[in-house]
Amino acid sequence: MRLENEAGQTISAGTDVGIHLPLKGSMQRSIRSPLTSGETVFTWIEDGQLRLSRDDPPDEVTPRELDTPSLLWADLDGDAYIQREV
Repeated sequence: MRLENEAGQTISAGTDVGIHLPLKGSMQRSIRSPLTSGETVFTWIEDGQLRLSRDDPPDEVTPRELDTPSLLWADLDGDAYIQREV
C-alpha cells in the first residue's frame, strides 16, 4: 500500500503506520523521519512483518488486491493523522 502526504501538515518522525488485516491481526512500524508534503511511504508485508520504504516502491514486491477490507492508519501518541478502510 502507498501512504502519500499529498498536502498539509508534516507527519512526525516516530509516527506509527499500521494495517489491520481481518484474518492476520494488526501490524505496525514507526517512520524514522518526518513525512513532508509530497513524500510517500510504501508498506508491504514480508515474512510476517510490516515493512516500509520511502519514496520508491521496493523492486522485489508485487502489489496485489486485498482479499477483505482492511484498515490502514498513521498515528502519533494516540493522535490519528489518518485512519482509512482500504
